[in-house]
Amino acid sequence: MILGLVVLIAFAIRLAAQGSIGGLESIRIRGEAYLLGVFVLVFALPLVSTLVHPSRSLVVPVWVALMVVLLGLCLFNGRESRGFLVMAAGVALNLLVIALNGGMPVSEAAVLTVGGAAGARAVVAGDLFHSVMTGATKLAFLSDVLPLPGFRGLRGVFSIGDVLMFVGILVVVASAPGSLSLDSRSRIRGR
Repeated sequence: MILGLVVLIAFAIRLAAQGSIGGLESIRIRGEAYLLGVFVLVFALPLVSTLVHPSRSLVVPVWVALMVVLLGLCLFNGRESRGFLVMAAGVALNLLVIALNGGMPVSEAAVLTVGGAAGARAVVAGDLFHSVMTGATKLAFLSDVLPLPGFRGLRGVFSIGDVLMFVGILVVVASAPGSLSLDSRSRIRGR
């Protein structure tokens, strides 16, 4: 839900700034299908795992591998848009804290702030990708510590890396070159 909201906000910013959402076809993405597929898998894998209940020792390495591929694709596309570099920074920060802690630590206080009366322990029950933050958590400030209260489906607890990924998406969509006018198309074609 939040990812969809971020994309809608990006379109709204583009519309407000440029008066049109046209021109998005000018966004040049190398490995577009791979980038989209990996991005969807990174976000979908935790949801699917709650239904299927695979082994943590199997799923977390797959998730980390997908994030490494996502990081590489964002860096590869960074020459085209700084938004991809911002996304890469977010992915790298999340990858670092996940690798150091064997999953993404979640702040119980942040979960309580967004309305999770049972706290982080209930949130991570059966979740293979998250763990409750403790005093032993490495780089705790990079964990899921930023509460975003709101309506169901639009609230959650995020990391600095998540925020950077969302900002990167906003930058890619909102800053894509505008569409060409009919006159400039004619001049390009030599007519």
